[in-house]
Amino acid sequence: MGLTVLVVDFEKNPGCPALLQLLQKERLQEAGDHTLHSDSQGDVRVLPSFRLYLSTTLPLQALGNELDHALLKGLTPIDLSLSPGALEELLLEEVLRAERGAAQAHWHTLQLSILQLEDKLEDTEEELLELISQPSSPLLEQEEFLPLVRLLQAQIQALRTSHQHLLSLRQQQLAVRAKYQQVACLGAALHQAQQQVCRLHPLYRCSTASCLALARRALLAAKRADASKEAALEARLPELSKCLTRQLLAHAQPHLQERHNLLLSCLGALAPLRVAGQLSPLEWLAFCQGLQAPTAEQLLQPVRAAQPAWVPATAWHECGLLECLPGFQGLQASLTQQAAQWQEYFRLPSTVVGPAPGPRHTHLSLFQRALLWRILCPEKLSSVLRDLAACLLGHSATEDAGYSAATIYTRSQAHVPLLFLTPRRGSPAATTHPLPWIQQMAQQRHCVMPASCRGGRAGQQGAKGTGVVVVISLGSPGCMREVGEALDTCPKQGHWLVLNNCHLQHCWPPEVLVQLSKLLQAHEGGAKSPVPQLVDPKGEVVHPKFRLWLIAAAHAREAVPAPVCHRAVPLFCETPQDLKSILLRSYSQLLGRAGVREQGLALLVLHAVLLHRQHYGSLAQAQIYPWSEAELFTGLSAQQRLVKLVSNPAEAMQEVAGTVLYGGYIQDAGDAGAVQSLSQQCLGSVSPLLPPQGVQTLLTTLSRGSNLGLPEEEVIAEMRASLQQLPAPTDPASCGLYHGLQQQLLERQSSSLLSDLLHSQDLWQPKPPERDPQKALEQLVQQGLELVQELQDRLQQRGWEVGGRGRLPSGRTRPKPRPFLRFLLEECGSFLALLQQVDRDLHCAQMQLQGQPCPSPHCSSILWALRQGRLPRPWLPYAPTGPQAPSSWLQTLVCRCQLLCTYLGAAAGQPVVLCHLSAFQYPRRLLLAVLQEAARVEKQDLDQYQLDQKVLPPSSPPQSGLYLTGLELHHALWDTRAALLQETLSAQPCLLPPVWVRAVREPWRAHGPHAFLPHYSCPIYLGLPQQPAHLSSHRAVTHLLLPCRMPPSLCAQRQVHIVSTLPFLE
Repeated sequence: MGLTVLVVDFEKNPGCPALLQLLQKERLQEAGDHTLHSDSQGDVRVLPSFRLYLSTTLPLQALGNELDHALLKGLTPIDLSLSPGALEELLLEEVLRAERGAAQAHWHTLQLSILQLEDKLEDTEEELLELISQPSSPLLEQEEFLPLVRLLQAQIQALRTSHQHLLSLRQQQLAVRAKYQQVACLGAALHQAQQQVCRLHPLYRCSTASCLALARRALLAAKRADASKEAALEARLPELSKCLTRQLLAHAQPHLQERHNLLLSCLGALAPLRVAGQLSPLEWLAFCQGLQAPTAEQLLQPVRAAQPAWVPATAWHECGLLECLPGFQGLQASLTQQAAQWQEYFRLPSTVVGPAPGPRHTHLSLFQRALLWRILCPEKLSSVLRDLAACLLGHSATEDAGYSAATIYTRSQAHVPLLFLTPRRGSPAATTHPLPWIQQMAQQRHCVMPASCRGGRAGQQGAKGTGVVVVISLGSPGCMREVGEALDTCPKQGHWLVLNNCHLQHCWPPEVLVQLSKLLQAHEGGAKSPVPQLVDPKGEVVHPKFRLWLIAAAHAREAVPAPVCHRAVPLFCETPQDLKSILLRSYSQLLGRAGVREQGLALLVLHAVLLHRQHYGSLAQAQIYPWSEAELFTGLSAQQRLVKLVSNPAEAMQEVAGTVLYGGYIQDAGDAGAVQSLSQQCLGSVSPLLPPQGVQTLLTTLSRGSNLGLPEEEVIAEMRASLQQLPAPTDPASCGLYHGLQQQLLERQSSSLLSDLLHSQDLWQPKPPERDPQKALEQLVQQGLELVQELQDRLQQRGWEVGGRGRLPSGRTRPKPRPFLRFLLEECGSFLALLQQVDRDLHCAQMQLQGQPCPSPHCSSILWALRQGRLPRPWLPYAPTGPQAPSSWLQTLVCRCQLLCTYLGAAAGQPVVLCHLSAFQYPRRLLLAVLQEAARVEKQDLDQYQLDQKVLPPSSPPQSGLYLTGLELHHALWDTRAALLQETLSAQPCLLPPVWVRAVREPWRAHGPHAFLPHYSCPIYLGLPQQPAHLSSHRAVTHLLLPCRMPPSLCAQRQVHIVSTLPFLE
């Protein structure tokens, strides 16, 4: 028939054969008719007048994941979403309806009257023109002509007078509406900020309908009776702006990943500055991208001045460009002349809060000061944005990010499922599972939660007035049949349905998707429906208490079908990074449980501290442990039972928490000691005579604000107030870590935050210069071959006695090797074998690059790893410090070869004075050689000797033993005068003096002034300069007993360690 057809929600069945044929536009545009082949109706004639329109609610990015890209390219997309200007108009209508309801009604009446009057005026003018232009007889012969003309002119004049009066009234109304326009513009700017953050994750969504519904809710909550008074209007507008900002940001933050909350808060805080014109586009571009682009120098023409030593070269160049912007004139001269004041300013922890130094720059605005910090201290960008958002919003950026079971339930509706997204296993944020949240919500709503959440259907009928929670784990055989049955009964009876592990279900049956589509009705911003019962398209009643909860892995693509995922409300179940947020969230989980008021505070602090320490990663512990709220709940129950069973429940709880609850997951000795020490500090008794240290300071601060004699509601309010007053970010010392870790963590967060900021703004980035990867790989292989061959020649020339099978030069006799010399021979032999193996692998890789294939899987894996820029797996055992880039690893071989050649040259004569542990493949054998050397000289059994280690500067070559050098002390400071280990605030490692290692027969005992001081057994690892070592106990070469001023337990918590580095890689 050639009609126009509109297909709604076509993404639900994009593989329909008839639809695919109709989308072939080239064939349809051919001359003549076209026949469509259908299995059900046979051949169907398609007329040239036929038109097909497809409709979908999915965003374009999500649509690209569901459809074939070739099919999507053949479509002509038309975006029917609201423009920013249209959104501003709608927001203005909402603001005026809430603030000036009567005036808004009068405005609509006035607008209608003007339109009607203009229509009447136009009709009257046309009637006059028609009377003059088309007379039925000569005008002079018509007696009624002039009176009729005068009458029409009088009517026109009256209409014009009325029109002018109405226009003057509208102008007065426009003046009032213009004052409220800034609130609407702010709402549109906040919506734009949310859309920018939505670029960071495919599951982030921000619809205009949601924005309007949230704005309506915020305006109704802030409505006052005296809002129409002109005197209060100037004070009312900032109040409306603040309420609208907080409502929109607070609603959006729980739906984001933890690391994106700060970025949204900052963009939302800057929205009022954009609306007011206080943030220029050039300043914002400089903040995001910096001023290092070549075009910036051509446009801004930087000022040339001598660079001071404390300013990096790139930052100094940007400061010269920054002087071209208003307000920054004379910046370079001030940085040079007032260097001490500026350096002190950039050390302040408050960043942008205070004014900039110097009389010429005290007038800089808050954002301009943030721009200075961004250029001169890029490693503190995270702190700068946090302080900037706090100053502009009036509260902490993460204050609204936390959510509890009560706030989660407010996001749910009977026809809108909630999608809980869990982090990847092994991530520091993967310590929270949504099932305990659902359990807590079920208890608050008097629903029956199953005792065990196993695969298949679980749950039972509760008492009268209670519901049922049905938990089904997907991915098991027959699970989708259980889902279909649950979808038939739960919506009608008002039960809760939990679909766990949705990412394990690779195929969703069509009948289940049809059942889900009945429940997924359009919703607006989470607004509660006033209808008591919902009705699906078939007319079946959906109980208002019905809830659908979906649980899936956040990293699993297509874990939930796109139509379901798009209409669900996503919530990321991540453990917050900040200790304050962890305490608030964990405390909300404990509410309603017995024993929290009397005994749960210490266990809560221990749980939060352990979770917070995991965000430091390898800087604080060997690996990430799967601790969750289950340990907290189990510990609270165990604490209540121990009070009734043992005489000393505090000591017993320390042992249970340190070795079973939290320590049961740990195999590393260092991490186990740290957890045991933290358990003793948190759960043990605190002496009132000694000042609290480490985590005890946090526990003491929270204990002061708790009064158990008050009613439960007041105790909860006081505890939450005490938790809200904790500083953010948290001082690492309050978690048993050393202060310098905060700087390293902030650098890591700032780098990630800058990357997210650039991605969210979708700014144009110049492409880096193209480099041929094939040519770069060929150069790497060629340079590696030359380097390895040179190292082999050097080692063979120096070490003629390498290995027992080596050929001896003529006239030379093989000396009887001593233990130390034998160790060096074995090291050189293994190192030479390594070089020969690398030489063969690189030769094979070079042949493959030249086009000669190699059938060996070993050679293929070598070439594949080199293409990826990784160290090949066969070479990894010979990298004691961990994976490195191939070029960096080859440089370590050069350094090790130089040291081995030096040691070989001195081995035949005097004992080696200085040794680097990192120069050896098997450094533990070096210490064994020291013991064997002493046993050989004194002709005693080896088991009668042990190592004696002392830190002292070398005054003369040792008579026995050797010196270990190249040792860096991390997380602590070595006092060279007092020869003691002490605390430090610096993030830089401390270089230890050489350590004298010798073999003695008597047990080592401290003498002199250090005899009564505590000693800490400090592990020694192999590492690289400026890179953190892997703090795993099995990687420790040995332990060095060091006298210390601070308690050894605090050293264990802070993971104080020593790293042996290579000297030529500094």
